[in-house]
Amino acid sequence: MALKATLRPTWAAHYLEPGGAWDVPSLDAVLAEKTPGPVAERIASVAGGLRARGVRRGDPVAWQLRNVDEAVMLYRACWRLGAVAVPVHHSMGTADVAAALAQVEPRVTLTAPADVDGLVRLAPPVTAAQSAARPADLAVALFTSGSTGTPKAVLHTQRGLAYKA
Repeated sequence: MALKATLRPTWAAHYLEPGGAWDVPSLDAVLAEKTPGPVAERIASVAGGLRARGVRRGDPVAWQLRNVDEAVMLYRACWRLGAVAVPVHHSMGTADVAAALAQVEPRVTLTAPADVDGLVRLAPPVTAAQSAARPADLAVALFTSGSTGTPKAVLHTQRGLAYKA
């Protein structure tokens, strides 16, 4: 039996945002409990702050945070801009972090939730309609554990993430 793909050539990861083609209400409800203001506005503000820091379509944005709400905001803000989200696991050692960052050469690196909060005040929000993301653009670089050597980046496109959702 052949599987029928439902992949649409125009899908991109920012469609997963509040009010996007596929809302994620359960995630948004969790974030809304802990986040000041509506989730969509917060994502737009973080995206605006990243853009004010010089982040453009295709630029890597790295962060090393625990599993906190700000990490989710960064993913979604990056996808809105068409930037590449680069989460670096919080338990990675110094040498592995340096090797990972050398592979992606991030435009911006954030290491504390307060760094994300600081972005909100930098510039006007970026709306979903202003998204520069294209389906074939890279959306995220995830790193392997490095069990057989240096951690390696595994790349995923905007379309691939939207399809997997």
